[in-house]
Amino acid sequence: MLSTNITWYNLFAVPPAQVMYKNQLQEYTQKNVKQLPIYQTVNEGFPHAPKFRAKVLVDGSEYESKSTYPTKKEAEQAVAKIAYECIHNKIDARDISLIYKVIFTCCFFLNS
Repeated sequence: MLSTNITWYNLFAVPPAQVMYKNQLQEYTQKNVKQLPIYQTVNEGFPHAPKFRAKVLVDGSEYESKSTYPTKKEAEQAVAKIAYECIHNKIDARDISLIYKVIFTCCFFLNS
């Protein structure tokens, strides 16, 4: 009988490299934007040695991958990651801004 030290949380943990950003971005847009992301992929290499670069349009903003990739799938995942992280950073910044406005307003009324 083999003994293993695998715990349940290790079985279900997803390594960061395996996060499917296209899925995450699509779920976000379905809930918040109501229009799915639109991808455009261009081969900047040769047929025997492709180099794909991708763009994605999300809610009127366009994002482009920084590098080229050997497959369309990798290029689209990379640009989806960029878009997803940019969108979430904007959301976080807006939330923080709103918190500061509420705190400022409360302090103003307390000092009045």
